[in-house]
Amino acid sequence: MKKRKLWIILPACLLLLCAAVLGVYYASEGAGGMLSLFAKIDRTDMMFEAEFNGLPCRVYMPEDAVSAQKQYPLVLYLHGSGERGDDNRAQTRKNSVMQTLLNEENLHKYPCFILAPQCPEGRGWDAAQLMDLLEDFASNYPVDKARIYVTGLSMGGYAAWELLAAYPDYFAAAVPVCGGGDPETAPLFKDVPVWAFHGARDSAVPPEGSRDMIAALKAAGAPDVRYTEYPRERHQSWEKAWREPELFPWLFAQRKAEAPQSSPADMMQAKVFEGMPYRIYVPENLGNGAKVPLVLCLHGSGNRGDDNLAQLGMSSAVHTLLAPENRERYPCVVLAPQCPEGQRWVRGIGPYDLPGNTEWLTGLLEQVCAAYPVDRSRIYITGVSMGGFGTWGMLKACPDVFAAAVPISGGWNLADDTEHAPEMKDVPIWAFHGALDDDVPVERTRDMAEALEAVGGNIKYTEYPDGWHPIWDRVYAEPELFPWLFAQAKE
Repeated sequence: MKKRKLWIILPACLLLLCAAVLGVYYASEGAGGMLSLFAKIDRTDMMFEAEFNGLPCRVYMPEDAVSAQKQYPLVLYLHGSGERGDDNRAQTRKNSVMQTLLNEENLHKYPCFILAPQCPEGRGWDAAQLMDLLEDFASNYPVDKARIYVTGLSMGGYAAWELLAAYPDYFAAAVPVCGGGDPETAPLFKDVPVWAFHGARDSAVPPEGSRDMIAALKAAGAPDVRYTEYPRERHQSWEKAWREPELFPWLFAQRKAEAPQSSPADMMQAKVFEGMPYRIYVPENLGNGAKVPLVLCLHGSGNRGDDNLAQLGMSSAVHTLLAPENRERYPCVVLAPQCPEGQRWVRGIGPYDLPGNTEWLTGLLEQVCAAYPVDRSRIYITGVSMGGFGTWGMLKACPDVFAAAVPISGGWNLADDTEHAPEMKDVPIWAFHGALDDDVPVERTRDMAEALEAVGGNIKYTEYPDGWHPIWDRVYAEPELFPWLFAQAKE
């Protein structure tokens, strides 16, 4: 008798358990259904803390983002109103977007930067502030500017639509979730691929917010607009949206169409001097007898080799100098040598005791100045990282050659090199370094600046408090840099 009762009780308990689970499922459909029950993974600690003009941010960087000579897409994630504050955690904690982007499979398939700012309590997203944040970040890190994406949910979904309307040429794609915007602005960004999501039973933000935007985009002739509306979902439709199997393949395939432009490699001649490669650009249509400045550009360690191409990089002075507006404003000879593998521009010490190339650089400069219309009173040098060390080394080796120098993220090679500061004190120098640089300690540049100041040197020093090692995009975009550089001339 007891055994029969037990067999009756067990199925009854199972039925009650199933009913409870199903009850939770249907009750929670407005909060993402069953998927929301599993949104418990906190990946916040995979992201480092940052701050931009008082705005807390969490940032994820691919592991080789600094060392690899390539660029990565960037995803700007904008949270909803419930995650506002200043703890710099709420916007990423137990978040389905972070769970999917930062799971092991997607990190391997879609490596990217993730930028997750936190909106202050009592405020809404400020589109101009967000754009300042994006531009600042993209100038400091190897971001593929043709693949910047924006996504947001609820309040962040509204902000995603607003950013598209305000800056239609900036984004490669957008994923607004349970938000809304002004349908009259749709023609402004009709060429930006958009995939919007909403829950049909959303009472917090009615689905008409997304429906109207999608209808307006289609009416404007948008070529790539997608809309997924979940019939049983309420507000937290993001739990399903970010788990759509086709979303990531679609998103990361989007690339901003850019007008075709000649690359530096197309504009520069490939040559060899004493067995080592270099590239050179010479302005066209120079008048009879006209001479122009020369800028010697020294790359970092990751661009060494013999292909006569890697030294042009993606983030270098060469790209900035050869931009159309700068070719017109600052016509000059651009010289970009390539350092061989296993060597450095300047011989170092300890683990960096590798052959240097200051004599080769000096010989190359002399040959180029003799062969091309170079104004010898306006020869400039700039370099990044290993090239920053090379810039200081060349100033030490031949200070009388240069009219100005811009060393970036470099430093002295030897402890006693500060003794040579008097030899270069008359050369105008503008040095740059990031205070957070963990590849080349910022003290390397601080020591140089102090030594030169002590002997009355012509030194300017800019240190970015929030800058890491790869600050050169930010440096070469400084609005006062080129006017200052090209104003320098030796007497």
